[in-house]
Amino acid sequence: MRGPPGRAPGRACSASSPRSPSRPTGRATGDGPRPHDRPDHDHGDPHDDRQHRPGRAHRASPRPRRRTDPHAWLEDVTGEEALDWVRERNARAESALESVQDPADPDGAPLAETLQGQIREILDAKDRIPGVVKRGEHLYNVWTDAEHERGLWRRTTMESYRTDEPEWEILLDVDALNEAEGEDWVWHGARLLRPAGLADGEPYRRALVALSHGGSDADVTREFDLETLSFVPEFEGGFVRPEAKGSLSWIDEDTVWACTDFGEDTMTSSGYARQARIWRRGTPLDEAELVHEIPASDMAVFAAHDHTPGWERDWIVEAHAFYDQTVHVVDRSATPPELTTVEVPRDLEATAHRDLGIFSPRSDWQVGEDVYPAGSLVVGDFARFQSGEPESHMLFEPTASTSLADMTITRTAVVLSILEDVVHRLEVHTRDEHGQWVRRDLYPEPRGSIGVSAVDADESDEIWVTVTDFIEPTARCSGTSPRSPAAASRRTSSR
Repeated sequence: MRGPPGRAPGRACSASSPRSPSRPTGRATGDGPRPHDRPDHDHGDPHDDRQHRPGRAHRASPRPRRRTDPHAWLEDVTGEEALDWVRERNARAESALESVQDPADPDGAPLAETLQGQIREILDAKDRIPGVVKRGEHLYNVWTDAEHERGLWRRTTMESYRTDEPEWEILLDVDALNEAEGEDWVWHGARLLRPAGLADGEPYRRALVALSHGGSDADVTREFDLETLSFVPEFEGGFVRPEAKGSLSWIDEDTVWACTDFGEDTMTSSGYARQARIWRRGTPLDEAELVHEIPASDMAVFAAHDHTPGWERDWIVEAHAFYDQTVHVVDRSATPPELTTVEVPRDLEATAHRDLGIFSPRSDWQVGEDVYPAGSLVVGDFARFQSGEPESHMLFEPTASTSLADMTITRTAVVLSILEDVVHRLEVHTRDEHGQWVRRDLYPEPRGSIGVSAVDADESDEIWVTVTDFIEPTARCSGTSPRSPAAASRRTSSR
């Protein structure tokens, strides 16, 4: 992974295919957990029960009324009273939608039913371009359609993917799994362990697959063998995490980071994990080594290991609230493991790739005598930053007409997707032989909405470029985030 978990953006292996409107959605392959919205709490009048100053007379006054939240009962999200309230409002909304007739067929089905059918037809189309992510020699994808509502996890090769009819190897059929187990599993993603001998041709073998009941936030994690195409049972030493709002992520083949429900007082008031632990194969989950614990009032804690060769790091992120976090680098060689905080404002998004620290401030950020504006993108040597000797460079500065829409990191380059007067354009930033940053425009030909992702940021500068507009079919191109502007993209057919 490329830096701290929980990053927004966050999340890595294979893009998930769209679902039809009535189907639950799940995370794509490699996606980490994402906290969801939670109700705010009314803590009452802060001046209630205040004390008068001694030695002074005061007139008696009415005791102020304590403010209470009349909707606090809705926080019991699985309670029948709350669910009845939701059902009533759903019925009211559905009735209003069904009352609107289709202008093209006033005597036919309601407009909502017509639109839902059209959307379902688009999302179930067989000629959609499968979103993929490369791991080793394979490209991984999760595919849904009318026959596979819960999805097929599958893989192919780059050579086959470039053909009109790729040959897919089915790894897991979630619909068939549900039938076999009598369950209602929804795909929540998978994390693949980078094999130690990848450079020598060792294939990917181990995965952590997350599945949720009916698409709920809470899910389970089960270890999956990519050679036998089967789950590794717990009694055979497989990693199995019971249902909770949490996650497992690989450290090595016998060790994982675990953020989950470990028992009483181990979850936050938002219902997410508040402990990050190291869990070793063959040991009970509740005996996993505690590394860090956050207050119950925070939102969630995340932990993960970055397997980038030569730049391995462990991260813990304290999510205090949305856009409010503290990031730590973990030294697992110490006993007990030691945390070093990345000293940035809590609303700043910080990550690292190889030697490079990447910083996205949401408010103006002062570093020494320099001030980087909100919405900018700043990079610098991560080790120097952590040692208190930052040497930073601003790759992007917003203007009245430009904003940073997205950022993609490859092995040696940073690709920026910029909105200029609400029109996408791409630029790539690389370092020359002297370590100076060089900016170039990248692929100026595409028009429309442009999405960029790395093919394999550990291995190459190859990228996927997906282009969508209102009058042309979606197209996917592959190319290189170049050091020279001569590199050309290679377009795959829309399918």
